[in-house]
Amino acid sequence: MKKRALLLFLTLSVISCNFQVNTNKESEDSDEVTMSTVLDIHDEVMPKMSDIAKLSGALKPLITEDSLAQKKFDDLVRAHEEMMNWMQDFGTKFNSDEIMNGAALSKEKQDLLIQEKIAIDQVKETMLSAISNAENFLKEKD
Repeated sequence: MKKRALLLFLTLSVISCNFQVNTNKESEDSDEVTMSTVLDIHDEVMPKMSDIAKLSGALKPLITEDSLAQKKFDDLVRAHEEMMNWMQDFGTKFNSDEIMNGAALSKEKQDLLIQEKIAIDQVKETMLSAISNAENFLKEKD
């Protein structure tokens, strides 16, 4: 009888531990994306728009003599456009109460927010890459 009770206890313990591990894994995989997470990424890279403008201005005179300068310039323009398009698109999907006051999101809007996080991550990558490449190009020209 004691062996059966011990076996039952061990079996239930293993099942319980396994359930906890699976539950933790699911919550790690579905880390909730919040409005502030998305806006923090935007706020991190938005000031870099002035870097894009300065670098574009520095590259413009070099375009006629160097096709690589044209490529770097075009990359900066594309990065600028991606940020502007993202902001416009984001503003059409969420209202000011959701953006500014953290109003609760429906399931549909939460799904949109996840997509917007992916999109702003891509914008960030595009911007930082274009800026870095343009800076390196201009340093080599000096």
